[in-house]
Amino acid sequence: MKSLKTYLLLLLIPAALHTVAQGKRWKIDDILLLKNGNSYTGKIVQIIPDSLYKIELLGGSIIAIPSADVANLYKDKSSHPRRQYQFDTTDGGYSLYTPYSHFYRYKPKGYFMQVHLHTVVEYGIDVINGYKFNRYASLGLGIGIHAYILPFPLTQAVAGCAGGYVPVYLHLGGDVLQSRITPYYSFSAGYGIALRAFYQYNYTYDGSYGHFTTLRGGATGALGFGVKFYDRYVYPSIGAHLTFQQASYHSDDFQQDDNGVVSHTYTDGSGVMIIPSFDIGICF
Repeated sequence: MKSLKTYLLLLLIPAALHTVAQGKRWKIDDILLLKNGNSYTGKIVQIIPDSLYKIELLGGSIIAIPSADVANLYKDKSSHPRRQYQFDTTDGGYSLYTPYSHFYRYKPKGYFMQVHLHTVVEYGIDVINGYKFNRYASLGLGIGIHAYILPFPLTQAVAGCAGGYVPVYLHLGGDVLQSRITPYYSFSAGYGIALRAFYQYNYTYDGSYGHFTTLRGGATGALGFGVKFYDRYVYPSIGAHLTFQQASYHSDDFQQDDNGVVSHTYTDGSGVMIIPSFDIGICF
């Protein structure tokens, strides 16, 4: 009987040691968050400033991560925002900590492309390509095609400038916060190429009266603000813009009398159109 107890005790010792090891392993909860959105959970064993981090993973292996690839270091799981747990059977079946940042990431810098759709009294689409230097400054080149339906102020000169334009401009923008959801701001300046005026041709059915309008473009600029929603690969946004477009027109109004004599009246006008719009965008 005594030998049986000794045998059982010998069996229980490895199990107890395994339990202690498992408990110790759960204390290994440093989280190394990378700039690409991935993360490592384990124990930081060495930090070489401006060089690399060494972390011991839950399985016992040690890897080195260059400091340039590290976004943040969390010394406690509970301090990390957006916690999520998943079951992993690759290391004995334990719950592995995975931060929500695996599914989204803030993009502090890098190349970007934005596509914006505009509506309200302006209908159009813009495509912007550029580089984001940091949270506060991104610079890009934009091109679009816009139809200015009802620009302000409501004067005859400005109404005569309503039409289609192709704006080509420099875009400067930035984020207010470094978070998954952040307000943003933008400025742009460039030139709007006039395509054609609305109601460019207008004739009566018998051709006795009509007019022809030539539209010319000019400097353009815009102020914008809105909200971005950062995801892992794409960043949708919703915002508002106020566009300023300088333009002018030349109108030839003619009238034919009963004797077939045609008289012309020429009208020139110019102004700065102010066009408010909402936009829905997506950034890559």
